[in-house]
Amino acid sequence: MAGLNVWLIGFEGPQAILRFTGGAQLTPHGWPYKLILAAPPDVTQPITLSASGMGGTLWFSVDGVEHTTEALTLDPRTTLPSTDGWRGWPLYIFVPSAGCYYLALHYSGQEMPGTYFAAGM
Repeated sequence: MAGLNVWLIGFEGPQAILRFTGGAQLTPHGWPYKLILAAPPDVTQPITLSASGMGGTLWFSVDGVEHTTEALTLDPRTTLPSTDGWRGWPLYIFVPSAGCYYLALHYSGQEMPGTYFAAGM
């Protein structure tokens, strides 16, 4: 994401696509997709993710269906870094239906440039 050197890993292709796959269990918040947010050592403040779009608000969780929230805050100060200083957070995003969505990112009190993504078959 421009303006902040973090990586959100788990989307398909250069257009950021989440594809519905057979066997994924529909939850009250939508279909779960596992993603990983990775941040380098210079990211020292909490990062907050939120998303919305045609299908409504998306939900996030760090432990699957339990404890879902509309905005997820990940704090580098409470996460041990790897040997190279990077930190990673596995998380789930729940998509209620096929459509186009916008993922917003807040860091250090500012909204950073986010990304658009599509979800569907």
